[in-house]
Amino acid sequence: MEHLRYPNESTEYRAARNALLNDEIALRAQIETVAAKRRALPPGGTVSEDYVFERIGKNATPEKVKMSELFGSHDTLILYSFMYGPERELPCPGCTHLLDGIDGAARHMGRRAALHIVAKSSIARLAAWAHGRGWDHLSLVSTAGNNYDGDYFGDTSKFSKGMRAQHRVPEGENWDETIFNCSRNLTERSVTFGARR
Repeated sequence: MEHLRYPNESTEYRAARNALLNDEIALRAQIETVAAKRRALPPGGTVSEDYVFERIGKNATPEKVKMSELFGSHDTLILYSFMYGPERELPCPGCTHLLDGIDGAARHMGRRAALHIVAKSSIARLAAWAHGRGWDHLSLVSTAGNNYDGDYFGDTSKFSKGMRAQHRVPEGENWDETIFNCSRNLTERSVTFGARR
């Protein structure tokens, strides 16, 4: 494969750069192959509970909202578990950085899917943090009072012993975890999840 050449580059540089570019092209092809396999996955398990979350409503006060209502007009729901539980003084800096970027894209996401950011802190605490960060386009919902985080791995409480070792979670401790869960509303009562990490 022929590649660009920059002025005054050495033969050694060009040979190494071409080899790297060929590897990058092969990697991109592998990523596309894996993405196609992900899209071809059959539906995952049915969600057995219509979890109740809390969000800031249109009148700027907390309100309860069922998971089934989070879909809105979409058949796809994306829930991102934000590592900001009540035991944390501050949220995860990596999650915060990621959400800084997602905030800009979130207003466009609504054309294709429903996106909500979930965390175990109270909705008032989440809203205050979002306001301070200037997150104007993210929908934050609190999982306080439901089992969503444990059931769908937004925390480590239901990790197997092997998963706890893999994530270096000490016995007797539980941590928030970051995970994207994508679900499709196949019928009004059948919601399936497929985790995307």
